[in-house]
Amino acid sequence: MIASNQLTMAGVNGKSVYSFADDGKFYTHRIRKLPSGELREEHGIVIKTELPALQGGDDYDSECVISLSWVDAHFDSESILQKLIEIPNSYDESIADHVTNLYYYEHLGFENVRLRFVDRDDDRFQIELTGTCDDPNNGPDGRLDIHVDTVVRLRRVNAEQTG
Repeated sequence: MIASNQLTMAGVNGKSVYSFADDGKFYTHRIRKLPSGELREEHGIVIKTELPALQGGDDYDSECVISLSWVDAHFDSESILQKLIEIPNSYDESIADHVTNLYYYEHLGFENVRLRFVDRDDDRFQIELTGTCDDPNNGPDGRLDIHVDTVVRLRRVNAEQTG
């Protein structure tokens, strides 16, 4: 697997590039208890950059953390290469919570997410991830285009999560 292990954020003020020190976490079949008491099976990824930024990143001295989850009753980690997962909205009305989040100095809604599993080596997967979020430097009218090329390690989680 050849991944750049980088997160790129491009906005009106230029481009920032961060690297990932460690493999991200990829979990499947996690059971989450919703505020309604309903149980929901979901899958998700959490990735975290390291400081300092490789390029740019001078506006905020902040690492970036991306988390996302999705529901797919037919999801199978054994046959997901080249599978595209789309998460159009950060906030999911049906569960009254965010399913995607990008932390860059503050929590930002991560919208128009497109996730593709590119390659696999045992329990490690190369992913490409794109999306958009508000640019904390430019108010609600400014947007950041996000691109990630990195590796996540599969962790099967079957424990119930609350909240």
